[in-house]
Amino acid sequence: MAILLTILWVIYLLVQAFLASFLIQPAVLFLLYGTAKLFRAKKPAAPLKKNFQFGIIVTSHQDTTFLKPIVDSLQKQTYGKFNAYLV
Repeated sequence: MAILLTILWVIYLLVQAFLASFLIQPAVLFLLYGTAKLFRAKKPAAPLKKNFQFGIIVTSHQDTTFLKPIVDSLQKQTYGKFNAYLV
């Protein structure tokens, strides 16, 4: 009977250790990340020089009352790198 209780106690401890690892692992990984970030060399940020181009899709199924004001608004935009599609 003592051997059975010992085996059950060992199984219980193994299960508890397995479940505790789910709580301990994020903390350990967070500490490792923090220490690695301290020793990592910092690079200066490069300026962004990107030219974005946008696509604007205007949909109108049967109601075309707002198409003229929308197109007029699109023509008045100061940023010229876009394509407008009327569907």
